[in-house]
Amino acid sequence: MFIDEAGVNIAMTRRFARSPQGSRAYGSRPYGRGKNVTMIGAMSEWH
Repeated sequence: MFIDEAGVNIAMTRRFARSPQGSRAYGSRPYGRGKNVTMIGAMSEWH
């Protein structure tokens, strides 16, 4: 059995972005710390 855990914070955003040449990339981001989300997944091979 393989078990994996991953987590992310809802307020995390990208710091860099792409845009067409000559224009600026704009975006918004959440204010505050945000909530943490944890995911746990498991896989098994049954014979």
